[in-house]
Amino acid sequence: MGSVHHRIVAGAGVVVFGLLAVLSAVFLDLQDRTVPRAAGASAAFDLDFTGSALDDATALDALGSVSDDLGLGLVRFAGDVRDGGGSDQVLVELGASRSLPDRLPRFGTVPDAEVRGSETLANSSPQGRYLVTGEHPDLAVFAEWLEENGVGAARIPPAAASAPGLLVAQPAFTTCLIAALLLLVCLALYWWAVRARRRALLVLAGMAPRGIMGWDLAGLALPLAGSAALVTAVAAGFAATRGGVFVLPMVLLLGILELLLIASVVGAFALLSVAAWPSSAVLSRSRHAAQGHRLTATGLMALSFLLMVASVPPTAAVWRDADAVAREQAQWRLLADQVSLALTVGGTEEEFDVVSESLGRLSRDAERRGSVALSYAWETAPSSADGAEPSSDGPPLALVSRAWLERTGVDDADLAPATRESLPSEAREFLDEQLPLWTHSAPAGLELYVHRGETGPPLIKGGSGRMLFPREPILVVVPDILSFNDDFLGAAISSSNIVFTGLAATEREVHDAGLSGAVRVQLVAEDGLLRAQLSSYLALITALSLLALAAALLVASAVGAAIAAIVSLPRDRVLGLSGESRWRIVAPRLVPQWAAGTVLTGAVHVAMAGNGVEQPGWVWAGAALGLAVASACHLVATRWAFRQALERAL
Repeated sequence: MGSVHHRIVAGAGVVVFGLLAVLSAVFLDLQDRTVPRAAGASAAFDLDFTGSALDDATALDALGSVSDDLGLGLVRFAGDVRDGGGSDQVLVELGASRSLPDRLPRFGTVPDAEVRGSETLANSSPQGRYLVTGEHPDLAVFAEWLEENGVGAARIPPAAASAPGLLVAQPAFTTCLIAALLLLVCLALYWWAVRARRRALLVLAGMAPRGIMGWDLAGLALPLAGSAALVTAVAAGFAATRGGVFVLPMVLLLGILELLLIASVVGAFALLSVAAWPSSAVLSRSRHAAQGHRLTATGLMALSFLLMVASVPPTAAVWRDADAVAREQAQWRLLADQVSLALTVGGTEEEFDVVSESLGRLSRDAERRGSVALSYAWETAPSSADGAEPSSDGPPLALVSRAWLERTGVDDADLAPATRESLPSEAREFLDEQLPLWTHSAPAGLELYVHRGETGPPLIKGGSGRMLFPREPILVVVPDILSFNDDFLGAAISSSNIVFTGLAATEREVHDAGLSGAVRVQLVAEDGLLRAQLSSYLALITALSLLALAAALLVASAVGAAIAAIVSLPRDRVLGLSGESRWRIVAPRLVPQWAAGTVLTGAVHVAMAGNGVEQPGWVWAGAALGLAVASACHLVATRWAFRQALERAL
């Protein structure tokens, strides 16, 4: 019998530690996208040359020299666009000698990074991220050099420090760990319950309590340790397929999480034992030794139920949006050769007025070469005077250039022509009141459409740079951006609503326009793909967390139902012998649970609705599932107790 319980503990441990392995892989992928591990970087900096007296060419040469002198092995972390599409990342070694291979593996789904020489940065801005890959870098002297030359430096935290940051920043990751911990605590309760009678017999036989405690702790910890070792070996093998450099980080990160959870579950088991330590008096009163933790089982069941119910609406929301996330990833890949400009100045109105004039000229010159596109969308049509505030019930609206529709592959067959008179009042107000404020002359050839495709067109939300796919939006299509004024163009550029074609070409144009110190050229798809990838990871983690909470509820319900069946066995046997149905027998235990579950679910629904959570009604679906699991556990436990009584095994 003991071997069966060991297998149950080991199997549940594989599930929990497998969840931790998925979480560790997500962490490593996100960390590797920030600082490539294969580069062997000991430090990473975001350098800002806005306040430096060094010009672009001098700054890059100076960085190369100081890299050689101080053994820094400086590597510029940049983006690249390959012929035929597909975003790639490039590492550029600044020193005279090159130490990295031509290609470096990446952990996730992004392509391998290519390593190039410093000539790649000709006509490029020195702004950006730099990795320190030298074996013995003198970072203190490098920090002094940066300060002397007026270069701002923000150090990127090491990968080991970023995992706690991700836990804090993304509640889904924290929920995942809580779910795993709760499942293991419920597993500790299960182990305590199935070993309770054996402990009481050992106490009666005169065995020392500490010896009993140590024996039971070992019986719990060893199967969990075996499960952890198995999952770690599989995870290490997977990491090895991505590159040998990822094996140690994966093992360390996963090992730390596993040790923390194993220590927590062993501690929980010790607390359970101390709270209700068995004695010979338990047997003398003919009470089952597990009865002492009926309240604990009920509390864990209520906590598992509450967390599971609260997790259902977020899980439903992320899976509802899974299709949109996949489409967003595909769309960002279509925009792999598009770049945006991030302003590094313009914090005051006067500074913005100065830079917006240059940005306006830059964007109009790019328009004449056919290398710029505009997309400025609202989820509902704007209602404020400046066009920033959406209306409460207006239709989706977007101001786009013809070039944007062509680059994103919008099918002309999905565009239904519209007239000004046929548009809703919010859209007419935008055309009559807001659009003239953004232009110095009426746009020639302006066209109005309503998109009627099965799926919404890809659009960039105004002011955020986030991809939208609204259903049946109104499209205000302009042939070009030449008629817009500098204020609008500068604002749209700074919010990534205007994109340019070609990284190297745009960097040259920015340099020629004298804007190298004012803007930073960045690939649009890099941030977009990272956001979309993070969204898909959150969907996976949220779903796995819900499954772990459901498993915790199942374990806690099973233990609680078994204890309740043992306590109620004298009454239940009388009812059973008199011909009562199983439902009638367990009804006194089910009715309070259903009532408490309904109250808890109602409280969660009210709290979520008050906090603006989408579709809080999903909590009732989760509650129905949870209460059904609890009911099934009571029925099965009652049948088990009858059989055990017949076999005189209780």
